[in-house]
Amino acid sequence: MEVPDSGSDDEKVQPVAEVDDLSAESEKYDSAEEGITSVVLVVEGKKLHYTRELLAMASPVIKVMMCKETGLYQEEVEIPGKKFQSVLWMLDYLNPRIRFHMSDEKAVDLLSLADEYKMELLKQDCESMLLKVPPRLELVTLALKYNLENLLRHAKQQCVTSLSHTQLEEQRKLYENKNVDLEVYIEILCKKLNRLTAPTAVTSSPFASATPRTTATTGFSFGGTTAR
Repeated sequence: MEVPDSGSDDEKVQPVAEVDDLSAESEKYDSAEEGITSVVLVVEGKKLHYTRELLAMASPVIKVMMCKETGLYQEEVEIPGKKFQSVLWMLDYLNPRIRFHMSDEKAVDLLSLADEYKMELLKQDCESMLLKVPPRLELVTLALKYNLENLLRHAKQQCVTSLSHTQLEEQRKLYENKNVDLEVYIEILCKKLNRLTAPTAVTSSPFASATPRTTATTGFSFGGTTAR
C-alpha cells in the first residue's frame, strides 16, 4: 500500500534547520554569566539571561515591566505576545559585545518592538535601513503605522517613480498591505497619472516663449552694424 507523500524532503527539514539556527543564535543567553546577568526574560517559554541595566536604559517601558509593585526589580520577567526571534534580535542590538548587522528583514520585524517599547534609537536605525531598500508599497504602510516621516516621503516618491501601476496593484493585494491607507494609495496613483500626462520639460517651462527667438541666427542691427 502506497503511503501519501506529506511533502518534499526540503519542506520537512527546513523547520528543523531554522530551529537549530535559532538555538545556536540564542546560545549566548542560555545561562547566567557572573557579573553580567541580572534578569531573565521569558519569551515563548524560553529563557534569555541578560543585563537589566541595558534594557532599562534603552526602554522606559521595559524598565517598568521589570519592576514589581513594591518597586523592586524582578529576577524573571515574562514578555508576552512577542516572537522569540524578534526579542533575540533586540537583545543583540543592545548588546555592546556584538556587532549588530541591521537588515531589511530585521528592520521590519524590530519596528514594532521599538515603537511599543519606546526605543527611539532602534526605531531610527530601522528607518535608516528601510530608506536603502528597493521600493515597495509595504514601506508606505510601515511609515504610516509607526509615524516615520522621512520613510513615508521617500517611499511614496519611490512608488510613483519606480513601480508600475501593475506592480502597485499586485503589492496592494499582499497580506502586509491589507491595511494600506487608501487615501495615500490614491495619492500615489494620481501622481503617477500626472507624470504620464504632464507635458515635456521644454513646453512646460515657465520660461518658454510663444514666439521662437531668432536673434541668434538672423542677427540684429546695432548702429548700422549687424552683430551675430
